[in-house]
Amino acid sequence: MRPSFWILSTGTELAQGRSRDTNSAEIARKLADLGFDVIGISILPDDPEIILAYLQWLQSRNDVTALIMTGGLGPTSDDHTIDVLGRWTGSALIEDPTALRRLEAFARLRRRIDIETARRQVRVLADADVIPNNTGLAPGVLGSVARETQPLWYCALPGVPSEMRPMCDMAIDRLREKIHATPVHRVEFHVYEEPESDFQKTVFNDGALAADALKSDPAFRWGVAAMPGSLKAFFEHETDERVITELQQAVQSHYGERFLHRSVEELLPEWLLEKGITVSFAESCTGGLLAKTITDRAGSSAYFAGSAVTYSNQSKQDLLSVPEGILTTFGAVSEECALAMADGARRAFHADAAVSVTGIAGPDGGTPEKPVGTVYSAIVTANERIAFKLFYPMDRERVREYTTRSILFRLYRFLQKRTGS
Repeated sequence: MRPSFWILSTGTELAQGRSRDTNSAEIARKLADLGFDVIGISILPDDPEIILAYLQWLQSRNDVTALIMTGGLGPTSDDHTIDVLGRWTGSALIEDPTALRRLEAFARLRRRIDIETARRQVRVLADADVIPNNTGLAPGVLGSVARETQPLWYCALPGVPSEMRPMCDMAIDRLREKIHATPVHRVEFHVYEEPESDFQKTVFNDGALAADALKSDPAFRWGVAAMPGSLKAFFEHETDERVITELQQAVQSHYGERFLHRSVEELLPEWLLEKGITVSFAESCTGGLLAKTITDRAGSSAYFAGSAVTYSNQSKQDLLSVPEGILTTFGAVSEECALAMADGARRAFHADAAVSVTGIAGPDGGTPEKPVGTVYSAIVTANERIAFKLFYPMDRERVREYTTRSILFRLYRFLQKRTGS
């Protein structure tokens, strides 16, 4: 049986939904890539009695090999992690000398810090290993508690993501030595514009791509995460790399150009940089989400010329030179308007290619002919102009998200075909 992990985040702001728990998903991905099973993720408020009872419950479960918890290692009175771990394990609390020296040096630079209060965060357990914090002040701890069958390993890390990440890597490396996990063979990929249920039917149901023997193989696992406009899937096998490689190849052959080894958000910017191609956008219903997505990576000014967010008809005329006749005859949500918007964006930003999007994100504005979720998009270059219609009958946010991802995917494939790569 593969080692199994439980991930625990503590923080009242997380438990109340006022902040997002990004740490758990990030830790889970790291563990899965290394061949560990993640069998539970929990969020608890800053209540020491609740946290202690939860740790005792986890200790009673023989199916949990190790626990990674984040949060509660700060200097304030609502940071309870080290105190609770001391009660749970019976270990004495001590100050880590390296962390204390860092705190003292930091206090000399910022004299307003009350060091006697702040030194609460440099406490560790006498019976646990210390995970050094090289970007912050609070160290982490790694240790184990006894059980009838095998020990339960635990690791406590800060909740600040920039501190948690490097410390988590160190902690997992140490845990791998103690637990002796064997990495699994794993492939990941993306499929665009395919419903999750259809993917499962195609790959695993009767007459599907996966062989019956593989589907019943306990060493084989698969999973799929539905994202706006695409699916992210994985296959993994504990011992046989060949079978998952062959299955991935079958999936790629079946889906053709809708299959990508990585997300279009990664591939499109890389490809534009490699080819020296610039793009610009004209957005209406997406409200700038296309531009935001393609500029999320540093250096985007090398391939992204600019974007015009033109919600009103007047702005489409003033900024993109969309003829008034198109707006009055065909409407803003039309193939003709999308093409004119793309033409205008390409001219305005002097880009090699331009993309437009105009549609009805809702919840109002739909008609029987053009219901909410109707979107038109166009891609234009110096030599070619194409337009296409999308339809996502969803809520406003998802119309925008699905449209953005679909359009970036179609732009990537369109440009690839026109350049022969």
